[in-house]
Amino acid sequence: MNALTYKPCPPHDPMLQRFLARDPLRHLYLLGDTQPPFSRYSRFWLATDGDDARACVLCFQDGARAALLAAGDPQATTELFARIETPRQVVYLLEETHLDTLLPSFNVERAMPFKRMGYDGSSPRHASGISWRRLTHADVDLAEKLARDVSEVAFTRRQFLNNPFVGAFDEQNRVIAMAGTHVCSQRLGIAAIGSVGVHPHHRRQGLGQTVMQAIVSELHPRFAVIGLNVAADNRAARRLYRRLGFHDAFSFLVGTATQR
Repeated sequence: MNALTYKPCPPHDPMLQRFLARDPLRHLYLLGDTQPPFSRYSRFWLATDGDDARACVLCFQDGARAALLAAGDPQATTELFARIETPRQVVYLLEETHLDTLLPSFNVERAMPFKRMGYDGSSPRHASGISWRRLTHADVDLAEKLARDVSEVAFTRRQFLNNPFVGAFDEQNRVIAMAGTHVCSQRLGIAAIGSVGVHPHHRRQGLGQTVMQAIVSELHPRFAVIGLNVAADNRAARRLYRRLGFHDAFSFLVGTATQR
């Protein structure tokens, strides 16, 4: 192997795209951030050996918030983390081998274990008796209110306005359960389900299963790769996702880090 070259690269770089496409479920969010509208907030660095990419690091920065993701050879990501410019404090989403490569450049302050789950491709069956519908731009305030009421729901208006979301409503026309997508690219054939939540006053009624089946039906079979992230200790959610055709793919850690 030749000495590696480390360089910044644009999100549309063909070598970067080919590298990430080798394992689209593992690289789901990295691939999503190569596509509009998220590519404008994405800065990639690539480690290359001639015409072959060996690793990449992403700093996704939308305003004051910044996130670090990585893929590929851990030794190469160590060098990339030392080169990429980031704010002083970042959120990281990294597998354990890549988290270790962050340590020479950052102080890691906390780490929460998560699972990436992938959809096996069986056709979803809707739970009977619970109605839902595709959410529209006019529903954004209702969806955002639910996200505030359910603290574990990761939600941004940009994701809502650019990607499919579904919801269930109560008699007062309030969104009481929803599921959406954080990544959705028909060109790449990938989708990442997110923003899944049920209002605390309406749990244990089958609403979570209903909106999950609904969002999967919106995505399958148009998207070849469908995945989601779930906290490793959220056993109830993981059991539900397995019943709906998802499997554990790999583990990763989410936390905050500060530059040394």
